[in-house]
Amino acid sequence: MSESTMVVDEQQQHNQDIKENTTEDPTENTIENITENMTENTITSLESTKEWDARMELALFNAISRCKPVGIHKHFRIISIQKQFNQNSPVQCTINEIWAKLNEFYGMEALDELAEEDDEQEGESEDTRGEQSHEFNLPLEDYEQLISEHRQDNHSEREDSPMSPTLPPAKRTRTSKREMSPSSTGDSVTSTPEPEEGKPLRRRGTKKLEATPEPPSGRHHSSGNNSNRRAGRSSGTTRGSVAKRQTSKRNIPENLQIGTRIQVGEERATVRFIGKVKDTKGEWLGIEWDDPKRGKHGGSHNNVKYFECSYPTSGSFIRFQADKVQLGQTLMQALKNKYTAEHKENSVSYDESSDKGEVYWGGNKNLVVETYGFGKVQRSLRQLSSLTIVGLAEEMVASAGPPNDISEAKLMIEDLDLSMNLIANWETIADITSQLLQLKTLRLNQLKLAAPTQSLDFHHIQSLALNRSMIAWEDIEVLASGLSGLENLQLAGNGLKHLSAIKWESIKCLYLEDNFIDDWNEVEKLQSLSNLQVLFLNNNKIAAINKNSVFPQLEYLRMEDNAIDNWESIDSLNTYPSLLRLRIKNNPIFEGMDKETEASQITGRIKNLTVVNGNTLTPRERIDFERYYLNICAKNGSTHEGISLTHPRYKELCQQHGEPDLQAHVQKGSTVLNDRLMEITISLRGSDDSNILAIDKKEGLSPATKTISKRFLPTMSIRNIKHMIQRLLKIPAAKQKLYLLQSIDEEGNIMIMDISDDLRDLKYYEIKQEDEILVFK
Repeated sequence: MSESTMVVDEQQQHNQDIKENTTEDPTENTIENITENMTENTITSLESTKEWDARMELALFNAISRCKPVGIHKHFRIISIQKQFNQNSPVQCTINEIWAKLNEFYGMEALDELAEEDDEQEGESEDTRGEQSHEFNLPLEDYEQLISEHRQDNHSEREDSPMSPTLPPAKRTRTSKREMSPSSTGDSVTSTPEPEEGKPLRRRGTKKLEATPEPPSGRHHSSGNNSNRRAGRSSGTTRGSVAKRQTSKRNIPENLQIGTRIQVGEERATVRFIGKVKDTKGEWLGIEWDDPKRGKHGGSHNNVKYFECSYPTSGSFIRFQADKVQLGQTLMQALKNKYTAEHKENSVSYDESSDKGEVYWGGNKNLVVETYGFGKVQRSLRQLSSLTIVGLAEEMVASAGPPNDISEAKLMIEDLDLSMNLIANWETIADITSQLLQLKTLRLNQLKLAAPTQSLDFHHIQSLALNRSMIAWEDIEVLASGLSGLENLQLAGNGLKHLSAIKWESIKCLYLEDNFIDDWNEVEKLQSLSNLQVLFLNNNKIAAINKNSVFPQLEYLRMEDNAIDNWESIDSLNTYPSLLRLRIKNNPIFEGMDKETEASQITGRIKNLTVVNGNTLTPRERIDFERYYLNICAKNGSTHEGISLTHPRYKELCQQHGEPDLQAHVQKGSTVLNDRLMEITISLRGSDDSNILAIDKKEGLSPATKTISKRFLPTMSIRNIKHMIQRLLKIPAAKQKLYLLQSIDEEGNIMIMDISDDLRDLKYYEIKQEDEILVFK
């Protein structure tokens, strides 16, 4: 029997199977709709509801080997495969379930892309050698006859679209000499020169098109209308290629729309425009890069504005190709790729020799086949379900996947990092989180999401990070009601300047560092957060703190690297009854001030502080700093009443420590605190300290390479001494080894002791005036 006869017989059997197993929907089953579906490679999502065991899988492989790929179906004679499978399998399966399993084994979309690339190469010589011969295509007359018979049959029930089912995205399983994209869409794109850089690239295998100017107000405002989006594109399809869409790698896929997130190499971007650019040929993608310095313009070409960008240099035009730009994958795909691939991070090694079993080949008990790896698959699934902290940053996650794809995995994730991915909107985030019922912490840093149009349900999220995501405060207002359980909100580096009052009782910690807030009146609006305990405002542009604002529950405030230039701002923080921790260094008011004086000013002006600029205050250190502050106050006035006008806590401190003698201070220029300060020499002595404790004469020491004299309070801790030495001698505190050198007599005898205990203070070692601290590294 000839090959063509076999093909016709197979299609006749196929047609008969359709009559027996399907019913026709006249509104769907027209030849136009069937042709359109096959031309566009539209595939309806399928999911197997059965648990596949080894016997079923072997039955499927047996059916595939008996029914070689041929006919109008995309890759398999599916009905014949189903029939053969059901004869040998202990469990019967529908066509949809078989399609889903085939996709799991083979990766349908990878096969689609290979087929389309082959068509492209063959299409270049089509004009010279006539109509192409497709090995797996029916002759045109047989195909039309089959479609005609299929349309006339409307008496039996059929399954949902077995002709072109949709399969969940899968990884490529077939190797090829071509460079494959990891995109789950089956298409990819590569960056090409801007229109202004040279001639536009002509698409191989396509007809040369005349350039037609596109109004800049057109497509970049589109929200996904296919008819508008595809305007001007060549959509004609030859009759001989109806069964399989023939497309160039540079054709823009249907799922790439305005607002789609893409990745080009290591850089991420958002599609802002799709269409023609004046004085060029073909279609372009107008994209806005996440990195504002990555682009070349702000969405314009030859003084024509095609799309808007947030920055003047974040826009680019690129050609659509199939090599470098990726459209992303589902969360479950990323999760499996990272956490189950070969268990590289699993502490228990996998023993392949112990993971084996036996099954019957094709149901024949005389043919016993050994199997390997089933235990590893089950082990992988168990590992996923046990994960509580998951990091998927920069894994090109773009979607939640098919319905219930995440919830069916029964994950126990509590902390999820989706930073720097390709998710485009808040609806996708809500789809993901709604399937992770244990989720408490969600990290979405540097994730460029479209502005939310409505409040969404995130009630179980307790901590949300949106650092450097360029989210607007107005977006936070929209999301707030759906985040009823949120306690920790991170909004660093989003260019925020104006805030508003939001009644949000659950918020305890708010991080607004690295923004553009320059007015404390904006900060005062946050008093509506009645339970706010932690507020980060470092690296903003605030010059003053208002006296009348009060945050009654605030315990920790960060204000370093702002523009504070007046003592009244520091004094105003004394009205915050719960404030215990404060970081406020690197402000103009402290310029030229040593760390001890800076700490004394802050401690003396703000009561109840237990941590100042990262250093914990002991009760003794507070006493020393407050007395030092009184000394500073005495220098600035001649009467106690006059001093109290500019130092609000002066009278309170005088009651605790006694009034300083202003007359004695004027005459002597010294205070009791000055008498308490000790001048100590710090000397750098090299790196070899192996025999240092055995030296009893100063002559036995190696020469000092650097010497510094410094005044210290006896209550200063060794840890603080190390940090000071780090600043002065540029030696990391962790690498320092400190020894105390004390002279015993005038004959040069010395005693050296180790003082490396960070928790001890100087007075513990009985350090006195003119002692020396030896520093080794």
